[in-house]
Order: sequence, then C-alpha cells, then structure tokens
Amino acid sequence: MLLLIAAVVAVVALVPLWGGRYSALTELRFRQIWLVPAAFVLQFLIMAVLEFDSPVVAPVLHLVTYAMVGAFVVLNRSVRWLWVVGLGWASNTLVIAANGGVMPTSESAARTLDREPSSTFENSAVLDDPRLIVLGDVIVGPAWLPFRNAYSIGDVLLLVGLVLVVWSASRRPVAVSADDRAPASDRP
Repeated sequence: MLLLIAAVVAVVALVPLWGGRYSALTELRFRQIWLVPAAFVLQFLIMAVLEFDSPVVAPVLHLVTYAMVGAFVVLNRSVRWLWVVGLGWASNTLVIAANGGVMPTSESAARTLDREPSSTFENSAVLDDPRLIVLGDVIVGPAWLPFRNAYSIGDVLLLVGLVLVVWSASRRPVAVSADDRAPASDRP
C-alpha cells in the first residue's frame, strides 16, 4: 500500500516533465471515488489496528476492500487506461479469493525479505498450499527501493495502469471555446 501511495505521488510530481498539465488532471471525473480511500482505510485498519477473534473476519474484510476497488473500476471504465488498473485488480482479486482472503507470498520472496510468520492477520503471507502462486507476491523489489517488499504481477499492472491514467489525463489538449476558434474579424 505504501508503494502505491508513493508511486502516485511520484507520478503526479513528474507530470510537468513529460509535458503534462496539472490542470488537465482536475478535469478527470471519477464516479464514487470515495470507494478507493475507504478501501485503503479499511485495509489499514484490518492490518494494523483491529484484531479479530475469528480467523474468518479479517480475510473476508480484505476481500471486501477488493470488491470496493472493483466497483470503482467498473463505474469508471470509460477513463482512458483504467482497464490496465482493472487487470491488476482482477489478478490480485483472483489470487486472494483463491487463497481464502490472503495474497500468497513465495517462500523465496519471504526468505529474501527475512519475513517471519505472524500470529495476526497478514494480507500477504507464505501459505502451506497456495493456489495460483504465479499471481501472488513473487517479485521482490530491489534493495535500494524504498518500501522494499514482495509484489505481484497484479501490483505491477496496477502501477503501470496508474502511470498511464495520469500520463494520458495530464496530456489532454486544452479545451477551446467557439469564440477562440472563430477568426478575430468574426469575434464580437
């Protein structure tokens, strides 16, 4: 989650370097945008704040956060390049659902990161019998990367999709009014 937030900040900061306009980003109109921050807050609460007596509650709530993001993607499918974000979401949702609400982490990724098993809910963990592990957290970020972690193919698609959405939206041409298009001699 921290990498996603850092990536969004970095991409937005780079808008002027690729010839984009911040004002063009304000023209993006998302439906039900509250779903995304609400999903992040719920994920944070599940992983860092709340503890559940039942081993079922946290994984189910984790899947609910993915349903919230999925609803956002579907509602905003007309936004250019959001379909790439949708592919990343679908990949992550599929593997998490197939593994009971937990993203499987490969043993080699966990070893590389010196990740120890936890007694509390983890959204990503080494599982005894993971399903669709190829879609799980199998990519380890380089040591120099802030927030070094294990990532999935879906995470990569999400990041690429976000870059494409911001890049595309920031490069929209400025809307020209009918008065601006008319020759100067025809203007009132």
